[in-house]
Amino acid sequence: MLLTAACCSQDCPAATTSAPLTAEKRLLEEMAATTTNTTRLFQLADVCHDAGAGGDKKAVERADAYLRQLLALEPSNAPAVALLGSIYTMKGRDAFWPNVQLRLVHEGNTFMDQAVRLDPESHRVRLIRAFNNVHMPDFLGRAESVRADLAWLAEKSGKDPGRFSIGERQELALHLGRQFKHQHRNDEARRTWVAGRDLAPGSHFATEIDSELTKLH
Repeated sequence: MLLTAACCSQDCPAATTSAPLTAEKRLLEEMAATTTNTTRLFQLADVCHDAGAGGDKKAVERADAYLRQLLALEPSNAPAVALLGSIYTMKGRDAFWPNVQLRLVHEGNTFMDQAVRLDPESHRVRLIRAFNNVHMPDFLGRAESVRADLAWLAEKSGKDPGRFSIGERQELALHLGRQFKHQHRNDEARRTWVAGRDLAPGSHFATEIDSELTKLH
């Protein structure tokens, strides 16, 4: 397959349990009890996105439907546009024909780039694009976008860590460390990984970081 991972990587434990679908059911019940609103629609799309990252193709389709409903109400909702882009790359991952895979992935990247143009200061938008694109093969030409997003996110999280969840900061540290290692900046990679791991030593991301540290010379 052309693409095997997307934003909220498939290694994420939440993507391999029933937790996202349980959250989806709860959100649907809340929305039925009140009125449709864009916040809940985004949350519904997000939990289905997580399930889709684990390989649930039906969840990918439901996420798409929620986002289309949201964007009909708020066409310029940048996080929704970005998440729709990530959903398109999952559709590309799941497609059978290589030409369809490529088309869907390119369309997904176009949506994510559009989202950054709509709101370049949204850390949520940048997280979605960075954590999606970091898994893409080099021939898709997304390396520069990933470098720019990770640098932007590192600066923002350093200045205002409260804007980010612990999981987001750990995943950011994981990918930044890998980037430093690729650039042969091993001391920076080690410092980044150790700081990220120590935010929550028992987490899944901490386990991934420890694995990277054992391979660092």
